[in-house]
Amino acid sequence: MRIAYLNVWGKESSESHTGVMLQKVAKELGAELFCCRNSTEAEACNPDFVYVMSRTQAKLTRAPTYLCVNEPSSVYLREPGLFSAFLTFDGYFLLADSLRQFTENALYGSGRKIPIGSYYNTCPRMKGEATSVQKALKAGKAKLAYFGTHWDGRRSNFFNNIGHWDDVELYGRKIAWEKWNLPAYKGEVAHDGVAVLEAYRKAGIGLNIQGDHHVQEDVISNRVFEITAAGAVCLSCRIPWLEKNFGDTLYYFDQETSDKRLAENIRALLDHIRANPEEAWKKAQAARKIFEEKFALEVLLQNAIDYHKARAERLKKYPRDKDPLISVVLRSDGKNMEGLTRALESVTAQERGRFQVILAKTAPFPHEKAFKEIAAKHADFEAMDAPQSPLWHALQKATGDYVALIDPAYEWFPQHITRLLEFTENGHDFAHAALVTESKGVVPETAWIGNEEHRKLSHQIDVMGKDYRSGMEMINPYGFLAAKKLFDERLLENPNLKTGEKEYLIMALMARATPKHNYASTVLLHEAEKQPRLLDLEAQTAIMLRLRRENPHTGAGNAFTEQLPEIGYRMRASRFETQRQERNGVIHDVLKHSRFDPLRLQPIPLPWVREGSFFHMGLNLSSDQQMLINVNTSETMRGLAGFIAFPQGEEAGIPVEYLLVIEAEVERGQFGVQLLHNNRTLERYSVARAFQAGKRYRLEIPVYYRPEVSGLVIEVQPGTSGVIRSITAYAEV
Repeated sequence: MRIAYLNVWGKESSESHTGVMLQKVAKELGAELFCCRNSTEAEACNPDFVYVMSRTQAKLTRAPTYLCVNEPSSVYLREPGLFSAFLTFDGYFLLADSLRQFTENALYGSGRKIPIGSYYNTCPRMKGEATSVQKALKAGKAKLAYFGTHWDGRRSNFFNNIGHWDDVELYGRKIAWEKWNLPAYKGEVAHDGVAVLEAYRKAGIGLNIQGDHHVQEDVISNRVFEITAAGAVCLSCRIPWLEKNFGDTLYYFDQETSDKRLAENIRALLDHIRANPEEAWKKAQAARKIFEEKFALEVLLQNAIDYHKARAERLKKYPRDKDPLISVVLRSDGKNMEGLTRALESVTAQERGRFQVILAKTAPFPHEKAFKEIAAKHADFEAMDAPQSPLWHALQKATGDYVALIDPAYEWFPQHITRLLEFTENGHDFAHAALVTESKGVVPETAWIGNEEHRKLSHQIDVMGKDYRSGMEMINPYGFLAAKKLFDERLLENPNLKTGEKEYLIMALMARATPKHNYASTVLLHEAEKQPRLLDLEAQTAIMLRLRRENPHTGAGNAFTEQLPEIGYRMRASRFETQRQERNGVIHDVLKHSRFDPLRLQPIPLPWVREGSFFHMGLNLSSDQQMLINVNTSETMRGLAGFIAFPQGEEAGIPVEYLLVIEAEVERGQFGVQLLHNNRTLERYSVARAFQAGKRYRLEIPVYYRPEVSGLVIEVQPGTSGVIRSITAYAEV
């Protein structure tokens, strides 16, 4: 059994200390455990399963991945991202009863019911008799040891108080304790899995004080297990779980009190132990026995291994020949044969399901021999030439109970279909999973951790409401599973789209069934291989027109009818679209479809009306010949700051159509320009361009019919400084 222990924190963390112990215990159990800091390292060791301790981590690995729930539920709930990550895992380990209830409720609410394992990063049994503890107690020389990094600054006054006692020893990272200069601070210990236990045994008494939110939610700390493993006397805050499992073998104190009172209570317990050494020794021995029988790392790691084996046994209840047939549709132009092979191998590696693979070849494959070798590996494989409407041609061939899509830039983790069938086999005809994206660089959101993670989680939002377009964007197109019965005659009618086939399919399915998120992160995108296919205006128009009344599953209209006017406006305004190019340090916004002949354009005087124009809120017109405008706004200025009015009549000598060229530079902040039309249907869509800090720009704005243009609007953001160097008009001669 190969196990990957994914600890995102550094070598100086307590989790790293645990990793050393885990490797030793795993070896004793006949397993091999690898300590890893990110998903890449975890997959490199080819584990049978991965388990994670950190709340910041999601399932990002191919192997079954389990979360050890070891923090109060409030930690997972306070940030939506943490709870979303929590739901991605294939299984869960915990000890605290309160966390079991929380996890069961969370799984129930997300539509899952799976067993929960018993595990926590405790410590191994400590060899030898704790006779040194007994001797120290009898001689009245036992000391109180505490280990902690003190990272949250809790109980500062308390530790500052007991840190001056002669019978206290404080251990932990120097950076956490040195500022107090406490006599009781004894330094750091080695992260070897033994030094902490030896320090407790040498001291004779250990202190378990926990975070207030741990106490409030009855969540345990590993200190209890370390102290009892060493055979030392344990002084612990009172929580129901400890009283239930350790009974009266610990000395309890109420932590919900002032720092001064807490110190007094600890002193009273130490005095009691000194006066009753035999009682304390018996308690320590009884607590150690409970630990070794129920909570030693040897016991709990075996629990984790058995949990994983039990999962594999449960999968055997679904014989492959009885599993549903899934039609997997794949489109490819043959250029990414490595990705095509990887995607197909990920299909055959699924834990559950039988598969019909349908490949739509959008272009002749450059490596036909390699393609035939790939096809030969799949029993039910069909390929077709489909340069036009490839997805719909492939869907016509689908005969499975369910339909799914995959792409050469994507792959499925082996649990993908298993996790989706948890929903589709329980009455949901349309289920979808989250997406894991692997990039070449470190994920910015996790850079602060320093574990060099290259994968991130997305598409973790439930689809709600009637806005099909927004809903479609929340659904991973290569992560859904849809019942074949949804593919009725209307849906299978070819929409003849040049782009946007998968987007149309998802929205058409949304019209027929409510999408159900399974929260599983079981689809991996290799970002460097993705070929963006933009949903162009033509496809958007066709989709909205076709689906505007397609809503039988709810009886409620979708938002497409409301959006049709916007599409109409954008169709009219498409002649204003530009494409961005950067040349010699200048960003050029150049018209995509210009009807001006650049060889015949000549500069003309800018047609503007001074009386109707204005400049304020930090705008200053320095030169009306060059139209040099300085921009310098305060931290509160925002909005419309300038307007250059154009003549409204058809005055002689002023061209009906001309091209505006604006050159601008921004030092900080941002500002933007936009044409204001008399025809309001064009106003939002003509040209609205923002200039960003640290950039130089050259922007083309066409005026196709001067009488319908009122002028040029300039808007600013707070704290902006920059300059519009020139506004020049060009006309054909």
